[in-house]
Amino acid sequence: MTSLLSKRRVAADAVVTQGGRALQVVFSVVTVVILARALGPAQFGVFSTIVAVQAACFAIADLGLGQLALRAVAQRRMDEASAIRTAIPHLYIASSVVVGLSCIISLALVGGAITTVAACLLIGSTYTHTAARIGVERGFWLGALQFGRATMIDVAIAFLRAAAVAVVWLVGGVSLLSYAAGLAVSGFLTLLVMSRWLVYPSTAPASVGRMDVMILIREGAPFALSSLTWNSFAELPKILLAPAAGVSAVGQYAAGVRFLTAAYVPLQSLMLVMTPRLFAFAGEAPTKTPLRTHPLIKAAALTTLVGGALAILISGFAPLLPVLLGEKYRPSVPVLRVLSISLPFQALAFATGDWLGGVGRQQLRVLLNLVTLLLAVPVLFVASRHAGALGAAAAYSALTAVIAFGTAVASRRYLPG
Repeated sequence: MTSLLSKRRVAADAVVTQGGRALQVVFSVVTVVILARALGPAQFGVFSTIVAVQAACFAIADLGLGQLALRAVAQRRMDEASAIRTAIPHLYIASSVVVGLSCIISLALVGGAITTVAACLLIGSTYTHTAARIGVERGFWLGALQFGRATMIDVAIAFLRAAAVAVVWLVGGVSLLSYAAGLAVSGFLTLLVMSRWLVYPSTAPASVGRMDVMILIREGAPFALSSLTWNSFAELPKILLAPAAGVSAVGQYAAGVRFLTAAYVPLQSLMLVMTPRLFAFAGEAPTKTPLRTHPLIKAAALTTLVGGALAILISGFAPLLPVLLGEKYRPSVPVLRVLSISLPFQALAFATGDWLGGVGRQQLRVLLNLVTLLLAVPVLFVASRHAGALGAAAAYSALTAVIAFGTAVASRRYLPG
């Protein structure tokens, strides 16, 4: 375990993931720039609302299998890994249910009748069906500390989405439906690439009973619920902004959020490297590790510091946003700056929350997320109603701090000594 947590290995793995993440963000920025310019704030707001609803519900589509796959390989539970692969057909069923529900919710939020439903179905095929499937394979590779393969999956889907959107733009596409169709094609191509080159090799017996799969899905439920509550919290500002301040406000907020993802390159790279190690360490017998040198304390301190540094950097570069997207998106500059305040708190919440999952206290993490989500509904709605996108950003950053400190205090209870 010492070698797994050595600074040299962590740094090497972080470089690999950060390189991939940098490419992923470049492709994502290209996608956002094209969509925002081609669709304008109103239609881009519709697109962002659809994606927000699907992202909020994504954990149900995933069934928690992505995180469960990571833990199974990291803690060498090969029978569980085999059962996860057997459960993949259930993942597609869950994804279809999520897409159907998201169409109903999106239709209620933004209207548009048939066009909204059609766009939702097409977008769901890549943002839900494809994302859920590749998430399992990505979890396997991360659990095995094969960060190169896991990163290749992320880069592939980001590149194919950007390429699809660019092709639609080059042929003169101007409607949301045309771009949604391009994104659907990119999801299909991503699955083809993954099935050909990026499937994790299975070494466990393939014979897994139906009851084993049901038990596995129940075990993955806390991970799914944790992701569901967190994703719902993260996407709630966009969902509530639509009825509170209109779809144009959603477009301004979404533009800020999309460019905030640039800060996630080093932060998520670091978390991808630390999470399987925290899971592996948590799965071992408790030892009298000094508090100051405990892997959780080191991971939480490092990620929080990196998050704070990135918040300062993003705030400084925020004025570039309207240069890239156009003057119509100038109101997104203060939104981005306020959202950047949430970065160190997100980092702290992720590190300490992953520790709770590793020690088998994922239910506690779900409870903390759920309490914050329930608190967020009235707070975000009132803030959105009174101050639009900027109010939603301020409320989101403040609530992120609440959940971060709550999770940190809870995780401290499960440290040795």
